[in-house]
Amino acid sequence: MWIALFAILLTASIAFHAPRKVLALCSILLLGALAVPRRPRRYFWASVGWITLAATVWVFLPDDPSGWRPYTFDAEAQAFLAKHHVPDTENAAVIYEDICRIWGPGDPNEPNVRVDWCDRARNGPWRSEDHPAVAAWLDYHGPTVNRLLEAAGREQCFFEDSIGDSLTPLDAEMPPIAQMRQLAYMLMVSANRDWGQRGLAASMEKQFAVLKLGAHLSS
Repeated sequence: MWIALFAILLTASIAFHAPRKVLALCSILLLGALAVPRRPRRYFWASVGWITLAATVWVFLPDDPSGWRPYTFDAEAQAFLAKHHVPDTENAAVIYEDICRIWGPGDPNEPNVRVDWCDRARNGPWRSEDHPAVAAWLDYHGPTVNRLLEAAGREQCFFEDSIGDSLTPLDAEMPPIAQMRQLAYMLMVSANRDWGQRGLAASMEKQFAVLKLGAHLSS
């Protein structure tokens, strides 16, 4: 019965111009049913089951693999960015990204500070004479501190450029977390200097700005 069935399937495949993979599958089944002795035939049909499962996947694979390409989520990415878009004038991330774009070593005019500058000045109130090198470094970055305070005054933060790049391709950089951590340390150290020189109330704006920066990153 199985031989007749496979013969009919092979004949129909030839008559209806079935794909070559279907013809090959029917031919293999027919030859197997004819050639395998009766006693081990049960093992043959068990093997046929597994082969059929694998062959079914093979049959539906495209003949031209060049037509395959990774799914890029372009439409989904654009929809996500449009949904969460924040105008530049209201978006704290615009300020953060501007700062991070130029932040880092390499400025020849930047005062030198020790590697452990943050540990020496962030643990409590201090005065400029306690850490003069750190004080000079903070004074040099005064405009950056002011911009961070401006960013902290904005409620919304969406790193559209960084997130858009990270959606496609997958290996792109995410928001500048490492630089933002350094900026938070700078705000903290600056707040502690204000605390030491002018009292706790004078440092509160920068203390809250540190908290706001963290909230912006987690939003």
